[in-house]
Amino acid sequence: MTPRYQELVDALYTRFSTPVTLLDAHFNIVAFSSQPAHLIDSSRADAILRRPPKPEVRAYLDTAMQSTDDRGRVSANEALGLLERVFVKVHAKGRLIGYLCIIDPERAVTYAALDDLSENLNAVGNELQLDRITRNGVREAVPSLLTGQMPEREIAAELIAARAHVGYGAYRVVIIDAGANRAASSEATWAQLFHAEVAWGRIGSQCVVIVGGSSDHVLRRIRQGALDAAGERPIAAAGGVVDRLEDAHRSYREATLALQVLRSEALAARTVCWDSLGAWRPLLLLGREEALRCIDPRVNELIRTSTRTTIRLLQRYLERDSDTTTLALDFHLHRTTVYARLRRLQERYGLSWEDPEDRLVSIIGVRIALLYPVEQEPDKLLDTQSLPIRGVS
Repeated sequence: MTPRYQELVDALYTRFSTPVTLLDAHFNIVAFSSQPAHLIDSSRADAILRRPPKPEVRAYLDTAMQSTDDRGRVSANEALGLLERVFVKVHAKGRLIGYLCIIDPERAVTYAALDDLSENLNAVGNELQLDRITRNGVREAVPSLLTGQMPEREIAAELIAARAHVGYGAYRVVIIDAGANRAASSEATWAQLFHAEVAWGRIGSQCVVIVGGSSDHVLRRIRQGALDAAGERPIAAAGGVVDRLEDAHRSYREATLALQVLRSEALAARTVCWDSLGAWRPLLLLGREEALRCIDPRVNELIRTSTRTTIRLLQRYLERDSDTTTLALDFHLHRTTVYARLRRLQERYGLSWEDPEDRLVSIIGVRIALLYPVEQEPDKLLDTQSLPIRGVS
């Protein structure tokens, strides 16, 4: 038992003369003080002796402590053997990591008295988080490495390097997003797919993988349908290479941004690597607000008054992703209709796509619009009624 935890509960017991317990986020006891005979809480005593707490006790505490407040009271429950208690939530880097509970049937413990504990609880919360990383191994260390702060990242990196096969000197992060597909986003599925080849963990509903150097084998499995199941098909994005595990959070950020391109459907792909995104990268690094401010006013007006289908058609044309015949087939239009539609867009918004500058600002604006959809004007949208339809020029 970490001395700091025991020192905290013992000091509070001395101060309030009532039993004090430190719990983790799952209501397992981390440290506990003595309890005087007149304040014996049978559920607490049972949890100390038995561990973990009974399911019905855990469910009651979970319901009682669900409030968004960082402190509150849990009413007595005679059937479960609980006396009334006051609780304070313990956080680490904004994440709920545990609870401090003080038996208080006489309501002698005030919130004002608890305010003095904030500094100690912050330190305890950080230690609880670090202990949890060490205890739960690589899967717990991965999100700590990618979203935590120093020294949390250093501890996580050391643990991953010791327990996982991630190579040396070059690391890359891959994010796999299966969306609402529960079968493809389960830990059992990922464990079967990766085995001990890589370090992987879970952040939200996403599987996050740390590989040494090349991510080709991970992305290839996604493209080949290794995680496909009924429902949404997974997508995956890889960040750039970093030299140290402690810097893997940078690759994770790049993978998150690359995943945004896949979600926008601007690319006809299920996997993408940050290194291959080319001119998409500076647009992603700008962020939504700055990127939207960079759109040429003429292109911005075009976007606000055009349907998403028209914007996609324009993207394909401007980037010369295919010839006009293929473009017309993909969008179920006649070639003449495509030419007429593009001509009218240029005339209406004062653009000339034969001019390199107009073409460039249009490509940039359209890409930004796909990444960060802008508020459109429904009454002004250019649809098939205001532009030529198939077979009509």
